[in-house]
Amino acid sequence: MIQLTELPFCFQQCSIVEGSKDALTIVDFEGIVTGWNSGAEELYGFSAHEVVGKLLPIIPKERQEELGRIREEARKGLTVKDFETQRVHKDGQIIDISLTLFPVRDRRGEIVAIGGIARDVTERNRLHKEILQAEKLAGIGQLAAGIAHQLNTPLASILLSAQMLEEVTEDKEVLTDIRKIVRQTQYCKEVVQSLLDFSTPSKGTKTRAKLNPLIKRTVELVKPGVMKQQISLAMRLTEGAYEIFADKNQVEQLFFNLISNAVDAMPVGGKILIATRIANSPFVEIVISDTGKGVPKEILPHIFEPFFTTKEAGKGTGLGLAICQRIVREHRGSIRVQSRIGKGTTFTIGLPLLIGEEESSDRDYEDPYRGR
Repeated sequence: MIQLTELPFCFQQCSIVEGSKDALTIVDFEGIVTGWNSGAEELYGFSAHEVVGKLLPIIPKERQEELGRIREEARKGLTVKDFETQRVHKDGQIIDISLTLFPVRDRRGEIVAIGGIARDVTERNRLHKEILQAEKLAGIGQLAAGIAHQLNTPLASILLSAQMLEEVTEDKEVLTDIRKIVRQTQYCKEVVQSLLDFSTPSKGTKTRAKLNPLIKRTVELVKPGVMKQQISLAMRLTEGAYEIFADKNQVEQLFFNLISNAVDAMPVGGKILIATRIANSPFVEIVISDTGKGVPKEILPHIFEPFFTTKEAGKGTGLGLAICQRIVREHRGSIRVQSRIGKGTTFTIGLPLLIGEEESSDRDYEDPYRGR
């Protein structure tokens, strides 16, 4: 193992190394950790006692090849500055970091290890992605609104003409074709309406609203589809007249979209559970869970993106979940999703409760699972 006295002067100053907020590490060319300061302990979750003298435990499998290339750079005496990559926390969470790596030389000037200085940029990257997403949504919204308004009039004319023909036509083959036109035109009108819903900011009025009645009213709307597909639906609503400050129509649309998605995920039957609970008080969480086919792990990060859908062509606009996310954000809440293939999907919405005459907080809902 490399001794501290063999390292450059800056690494011999233990108080400087330990006092740094950055994660400072030293790893030899066999991958053995020989230096680990308190900043590294805080960033990665491992104590120095757990890692010094052992193989570096924080490299994701998919980053091993990348690390090999960096080691070769260090062997040549080169420094890699502000390289953005990922590491694994002790609890399994992936961390985005900005990393500077440099060769560590002994007193004879020979390169004996790699020194690393890392900073956590996970939150910065998350905020950057949110800003890009917001800009993207704004552009899509303007485009969608223009397209929707241009299509509405001709679609209404086509639908009206087809319905009139349907009433007077007796030829069965022709009638079959006309009904196809009606169905497809109605679908196009649904897409156009979704575009308008997505692109048009809410003009509704927010008022005091009791949460449980909103959920129950939405369930009544989806019951026909639920019963048709032999799906059992259970509700476990926290007792109490919990109130939120909300646009009732928007919140009902939010629940309707999520429950309808659950129904679509179970074409041959299954179970839906709708539950409420007080979490991260004083906020309320609404959980909508199904036992459907689930969403692949690689797709899950994209499901709230506009026009992204896993449904067959003609069976989804790809805007339902984007609209859900927008509604939740307009109510200063949070939405997250968990899914397992063959096991089902769970959406959890967090909304601030009303206490007295005011909302529970003047800050956004703090999602305890954000970034996980």
